[in-house]
Amino acid sequence: MYKRQVGNALEVREALDTLRGDGPDDFWQHCLTVAATMVQLAGVAATTDEARALISAARADGRGLAKFRELVVAQGGDGRQVDDPSRLPQARYVEPLEANGSGTVAAMDTGELGWVCVRCGGGRLVKSDRVDPAVGFLLTVKIGDRVERGQVIGEIHAHDDMTLQQAQRDVPAALKLTDEPVARRPLFYATINGQG
Repeated sequence: MYKRQVGNALEVREALDTLRGDGPDDFWQHCLTVAATMVQLAGVAATTDEARALISAARADGRGLAKFRELVVAQGGDGRQVDDPSRLPQARYVEPLEANGSGTVAAMDTGELGWVCVRCGGGRLVKSDRVDPAVGFLLTVKIGDRVERGQVIGEIHAHDDMTLQQAQRDVPAALKLTDEPVARRPLFYATINGQG
């Protein structure tokens, strides 16, 4: 898992944190690798190392965040939310998410995790459904992490008690735990560049 947040405003906040240098390191490494490939394909850098250096410099000096703000404003968004993420929509309830068992995280049903967000209001079941940008969840564990029953493994962001309780039940149920050690997954398995 590269990112920890699921839900519209939560994911935007995580992207802003990452552009400021405070997001999850594995998410940054993922973004850096993908962006470096794009920079190379565009012919802006000759090597991966050169591309990574250009991207890292743009994040370090604030150009990446400034470009993100420019894109938000150009699409009619509120640039003040980029400057101050506390202006992003916030859920009425933010409650802890606890592991429902003990063991090592062996797998995650990511499809079910996506549906949890939809059931909280963060997505659409039908086209006419309204998306609530404030709801979703934070999940801090990854495949290979050891958890204990009752351990806080994240938090739920919801607007009503019913969806809060449902998400507190359904998110932990989407994690498969085992008593055996589990190797962490690589961020990338291979790169396909279309050049043979």
